[in-house]
Amino acid sequence: MKSILRICWFGLTLLLAACSGGGNNASDAGTDAGTDAGADGGADEECTDDVWVDTFDEAECPDMSSWDDCVVHVRTDGSPGGDGRTWATATSDIQDAANTARCGVIGTELCDEWQVWIATGTYYVFEKCNSDTVYLRSDVALYGGFAGDETELEGRDPVANETILNGANGPGEDHRVVSVIDAIEVDGATLDGLTITGGSSSYPELTSGGGLWAQYSTISINDCLFTGNEAAWGAGLGTNETDISIIGSRFVGNFGYSSSAVDTIASTVLIVGCTFSGNQATVGVGAVQLEQSTVAQIIDSVFTGNSGGIGGALRLFESSVDVQGCDFDGNAGGVGGAVQSDYSMLDIEESPPSQVGSGPGSGGLRTILEQQRWSMAMRGTAL
Repeated sequence: MKSILRICWFGLTLLLAACSGGGNNASDAGTDAGTDAGADGGADEECTDDVWVDTFDEAECPDMSSWDDCVVHVRTDGSPGGDGRTWATATSDIQDAANTARCGVIGTELCDEWQVWIATGTYYVFEKCNSDTVYLRSDVALYGGFAGDETELEGRDPVANETILNGANGPGEDHRVVSVIDAIEVDGATLDGLTITGGSSSYPELTSGGGLWAQYSTISINDCLFTGNEAAWGAGLGTNETDISIIGSRFVGNFGYSSSAVDTIASTVLIVGCTFSGNQATVGVGAVQLEQSTVAQIIDSVFTGNSGGIGGALRLFESSVDVQGCDFDGNAGGVGGAVQSDYSMLDIEESPPSQVGSGPGSGGLRTILEQQRWSMAMRGTAL
């Protein structure tokens, strides 16, 4: 499904890039990286390319009636068979913990939402196949930043106790999963205080969401870092028909072919207090691409040092976005140094004056007006 959604749009992206003079050196690098990761990927005979199979069955949940709280614990040195009820009996498997938490949601009346507390360390997602992933569950929140002895959520410190979900198959290994995290038909999932890295949904697979792929879901992301992910679209995260809020998070150093940090299709998006820095796309937008009827608000966020062939920081295609109080600085694009708007409704308000970007013959903002539903109000923004 990821690939099918993209094929028609891919041709248009290439055409626009060719017209704008976008380079291809980074494309070659991305192609090689994606091919190496996906071709053998450390996969055994059980692996089949582009097949995601979620084997979790709610009907097979164990009896959870003896649990007295709504927390499942995870630590790197936990037991693979640990029940997760305490730090002492923590599991080492984030997916097992998320499944247990979901069983708690449907099997008890303790809480409307269950939590997975994940202790500091690096958790490698790749096990056998590049389709390995962590599936989010409805009404389950994954929290990082724990030292491993806390009794209250407020006691964690995500800065001091970095908690990393890595798409590789181990330290220094080259094999990568396509998406570190997947959310398919999930309602009310949360990611909080996590670093997500090492996903590789790279061209030529024509897939989206190296860090996170979400479809038909409702998700909240708080205080997370997406870094070092690759994809054809949305290296940090990609969505389709999803309601997503991204609060206080950072997207740093992700690499995409058509879009780098975030790519959304037909989604509702809220971005508040986020930083997008040093993200790169070969032919598309360096940071955020909103397309195909996406409705978005971007508030009090910073876009700096992002680069792409079409729009250094932000690109709209047949979508609507309200930008408030944001800073665009030092972004670069073949066209639209900071913002590229195609057939869209763009409202940029109260953004402080800044050097928003550069683009040959286009400056910081470029729009395509023909046949588009377009309106723009700009106050206090230097282009």
